This record gives sequence, structure tokens and C-alpha cells, in this order.
Amino acid sequence: MTEITNVTGTAFVVAEYRDGVVVEAALPATLAAHADATARVDRAVLEAMADLHMIEPAQVGLGDLGRPEGFAQRQLDGWRDRWRRAAGPDGPVVMEAIAERLAAAVPLPQRVSVVHNDLKLDNCQFQPDDPDRVTSVFDWDMVTRGDPLFDVGLLLESMRTMPTWVLDADEAAAIYGERSGVAVDGLGWYRAFAAWRTAVVLQQLYNRYLTGLTTDERYASFGDAIVRCAARARELVD
Repeated sequence: MTEITNVTGTAFVVAEYRDGVVVEAALPATLAAHADATARVDRAVLEAMADLHMIEPAQVGLGDLGRPEGFAQRQLDGWRDRWRRAAGPDGPVVMEAIAERLAAAVPLPQRVSVVHNDLKLDNCQFQPDDPDRVTSVFDWDMVTRGDPLFDVGLLLESMRTMPTWVLDADEAAAIYGERSGVAVDGLGWYRAFAAWRTAVVLQQLYNRYLTGLTTDERYASFGDAIVRCAARARELVD
């Protein structure tokens, strides 16, 4: 077991079993019993993310994790390459136009942080009777060091249509910014990237369905979902 602590004193424990509840399409009854439970759960995830981003990597033995220099450009280039290999002749042509717009305005990071790369509600565990406390974060297979706003953009875009997410984007950004001290006035690029990246992921999964590598009928609707994600990314870059 390893424990790491950020500058606010928030402790993150790695590789320890903890009992708790996970929030997906609805709040577990133990959390829903509290007043304003949904908004409090949403705030707790944002605050846990901010606390993670305030950890100084070098002080917890993570100074060699990943390559933060050029992180944003590599993310864009890597996902663009995935799109080109996955899209095929029927992929939305607007995806390349969006990539061009993103490439023209790649942001410089305000700080280097531990980046989870998929931190959302269902990758968090809560104390069963406390909607204000995230006790565990799961799925660390994509963790690296880089620009923390990639995590924020992905959270806002991945959760915006979920019934368990009731905060609007400005309110959520303000909560994160106040807790972390990171300026959030440039989040539009990161949200556009997140929507665009989601379209790439959906295309990869849709290809598995089209080629018979999976028979999961949930994937049958991914073609339409790719178009919606691309339209959302275009809206954000515009």
C-alpha cells in the first residue's frame, strides 16, 4: 500500500481495498437520501479531481511518469492518427477539419499534474453515507503527467448528458478552478478535444461491430453517436 498526499493534505491511497458505492445512471439509495445529493456528488468528483491535480508528482515518486513536455500536441497527434486508421471511407469528414482547428490553437499548460485521463463519476467510489466524499478512484491504466485541464474537459463532456450530472459547465469549472487554483477560462479547447476524442473511440468500437469482432447490439447505434460527437466538437471549436 502506498499513500500520497497533496498540498492541501488530501491523501490518496494506492492499492488498498475500500468498501463503498459507485454512481452510474442513478444515485445509490444511501446517497440519494441526503439533501441536494446529486449536486453534492458532482461537486465531490470535481474536488477530488482538483486534489489529485495539486499533488506534486516529484514529491510522491512520480517525477519520471510520462513525458509532460509536448503533452497536448502528442495527444492531438496520437488521436488524429487513430482516427485516420479507424475512420474508413464513411467517417464524418468534419473530423479532419476539427483536428485542423484544434491543431491551430494547442494550449500551453498552466502546470504539470498527474492526469488520470478518464476521471468521471463511475470511476469514483463514495463513502456509502456521504455524498461529499470520494474515497477511491479507479481505472488508472492511462495515468500520466501532463496538462490537468485534459481531465476537466473530458469530465465535463462525458458527463453532460448523464442524469446524475446536474451542474452546468460554468458552475463545474468554477468549482474546480477555486479548489485547484488553475484558471479555467480556456476550457473550450479541452472540451472540444474531449468530444472529438470520444468520436474516435466510438469509431474504433463501431468498427469492431461492423467487422463481427463483437456482437454486442449496443454498438449498433454508435454510427449515429459518432456523428453527434463530431457535431458537438465542431460546435465547441466554432
